[in-house]
Amino acid sequence: NNVIAAPFTAEWVEQGNYEAQATSLSDVLYSTYLGILSYDGGRLAIGPTGKAYVGGMTHPYFGDEQSGFCNVANDLPCNQGFVARLSANGQNLEQLLIFGGSNDDYVEDIVVNQAGEIFVTGTTASTNFPTTAGAVSTTHGSGTFDGFVSKINATGGTFAYSTYLPGTTEEASYGLAVDPAGMAYAAGWFTNGAHRDAVVIKLNSTGTATVYGSALGGSGRDEANDIAVNPNGEVFVTGYTESTNFPVTSGVVGSSKGTGGNDGFVVRLQANADYSYATYLPGNTAEIGRGIAIDSNNNAYITGVYDSSGQDNALALKLNPTGTTTVYGTGFGGSAADEGYEIAVDEFGQAYITGFTNSTNFQVTADAIQNSKPAHSAETQDSFVTKFDLNGQLIYGSYFGGNELDYGTGIGVGDNAAVYMTGFTNSASIAEGGGFPVTNNSYRSIYVPGCQDPFVARLAIGPGQLYIPLITTP
Repeated sequence: NNVIAAPFTAEWVEQGNYEAQATSLSDVLYSTYLGILSYDGGRLAIGPTGKAYVGGMTHPYFGDEQSGFCNVANDLPCNQGFVARLSANGQNLEQLLIFGGSNDDYVEDIVVNQAGEIFVTGTTASTNFPTTAGAVSTTHGSGTFDGFVSKINATGGTFAYSTYLPGTTEEASYGLAVDPAGMAYAAGWFTNGAHRDAVVIKLNSTGTATVYGSALGGSGRDEANDIAVNPNGEVFVTGYTESTNFPVTSGVVGSSKGTGGNDGFVVRLQANADYSYATYLPGNTAEIGRGIAIDSNNNAYITGVYDSSGQDNALALKLNPTGTTTVYGTGFGGSAADEGYEIAVDEFGQAYITGFTNSTNFQVTADAIQNSKPAHSAETQDSFVTKFDLNGQLIYGSYFGGNELDYGTGIGVGDNAAVYMTGFTNSASIAEGGGFPVTNNSYRSIYVPGCQDPFVARLAIGPGQLYIPLITTP
């Protein structure tokens, strides 16, 4: 083998098409309901063997939960956090964990490491949320809500640690990332006087100490929605700000706030929490950053929503590693409201986005799973899945929904270009006349009437573009 000595740079060069390994293009490898009542929000992680893990909120009125893990009786009139693990083929619900206290608890984000250990973050109103001895904070703060981070052992039945976020004011946590050393990074907001500031909190690997807590924001309201971390412990955060004095750095793509009430932001922090860059999202209208992902070169990929002549449009944005150049920025959707909620990126720099659309003319491609919007009886939102090449060209777009409300909240990319997505739906299946695409051999193909039910799908949405690295030396 020929070895090129460092330093060198690698640039991906397009080399034709490939197909994801599936029986046909745009194949639904599996799609299943989870059969869980009163679901809201939540994201998805892919385990080391291709199993999907989903976290969210449920009203615990059903009987598949693991015995002994719940902290409260199943008939309490409150919402609880849950973590579900599906088999790789989507045919079995291998684990369902429900946890929380005597008030509302929400799992907002989930990460699974190569050992199968599960990390979750979210927000709780419970003063008796389950914490572990020696955790960084075992007491709920003074506000209604407090954030939390919990690490669940790979066997699934016990906490390795569980903690409230440190601090005495009201807090919420929406995004989570974990570095190779097992350090957890939570992103959300805390109350700072009369307004909210975005915050990033880094915990040590045992959840017993705060490595740092960094407030992000200006004199207005600021909230962080998602976070990503590279192997060096540098974090990338997105969210929104109402501050005209958000602490942007020199030379970035967005040095001043747009004219709308909200503007999105991206912040890159060094391992010691110093700023590498901080920028408003480019553009002059109202924007919100919802999801963020990074590639191996530290390019940041953001999705969310922006105002286009009074209409919400979904957003796909890619920034270079220093935040000084917009590699691409594109709005997508149709003539009604559309919003990107979560984004993932593969090894070739191709971005995958899910969210919701109200548009009957959403941008779909010829190989779409659903190339037209299902007929609706009342609610109008459908989830979607899109794919962009490394230059920001839309190369796949599809609806994914039925005849009631559907919303995509989480997306990830696994082996063989398989795309995993999650969300919630009020739609019955195609077989039941509701139009939602579930597969017959999945864990649950029957809709629970009258509830918002989470769904999990594994898709192959090729063809994509095949790239090879072009190696150059100085």
